[in-house]
Amino acid sequence: MGYPSMGASIFMDVPFFFAPLCHIGAVRSRRGYRVPTAGRAARPAGGPGGGPMPRGPRRPSASDLYHVVARGNGRQIVFEDDGDRTLFMALLRRELTRQGGELLAWCLMDNHVHLLLSVPFDCLSDTVREVCGAYAESFNRRHGRVGSLFQGRFGSEPVESETHLLDVVRYIHRNPVKAGMTEGCSYPWSSYDAILDSFYGGEPGPVAHLFDSDEEYVRFHRYVDVSPHMGLECRGGRFSEEDAREVAEGVLDVAPHEVGALPRAKRDDRIARMRAVGLSVRQIERLTGVGRGIISRVKYAK
Repeated sequence: MGYPSMGASIFMDVPFFFAPLCHIGAVRSRRGYRVPTAGRAARPAGGPGGGPMPRGPRRPSASDLYHVVARGNGRQIVFEDDGDRTLFMALLRRELTRQGGELLAWCLMDNHVHLLLSVPFDCLSDTVREVCGAYAESFNRRHGRVGSLFQGRFGSEPVESETHLLDVVRYIHRNPVKAGMTEGCSYPWSSYDAILDSFYGGEPGPVAHLFDSDEEYVRFHRYVDVSPHMGLECRGGRFSEEDAREVAEGVLDVAPHEVGALPRAKRDDRIARMRAVGLSVRQIERLTGVGRGIISRVKYAK
């Protein structure tokens, strides 16, 4: 779902309430980033019969910007307390310094992490593996557990356009809202507050440079995005079964299983939201319990 077009803004599709944002080119000249203006690269086709394919090689980003997602093995908790979170962030910043990378946005949830990294492609896997490996070893020792802490392979998507960059920042910062942990994006274990504070003093980072004011930054995060830029696996137009629930929860204001009990107009609106972000009729049926005949008849914006 794109944003309504607005005037002479460098973005062709920004929220209607935006004043023009500053050029990301200005960020490139100061920070060395190379975010292209073209849209995202085409996704690979699905596997035989239209099903999901096995994971292929990671795709490099011309901008050296990546949205990284690392999940707990079997969705288990990876942070028991603030001591764990502090350790993870210390390990991450140390490794990024060593690799010459930078952390642009982040959020630590209970059982997964979202990171927006600027790092050379040939350093991406080593950086994330080193951080997660060192953290898992410390976590297991500290809490007296054994075995793998993180799911086998972390997820990554290259950030290939200005709109995609903004989508990822907002998606990362809205994770606690989506999970019902906060009413707004202010959350102690994300970069939202630190970026907001940079408007009042100090040197604004590359994300803050995309906004003309703190008010713009706050308003932008209130706009609920239902675009497909979510850092989740979507191949051949299909989300994996593993990611389908998270996608649904990201665009709904009720639990998926509660959709069927809503009045018809509200039910159909929630179904339309799920269809618009790429969930299949079968996935929506499984998540909501609503019959596929009803789901198929719901009109939605493609």
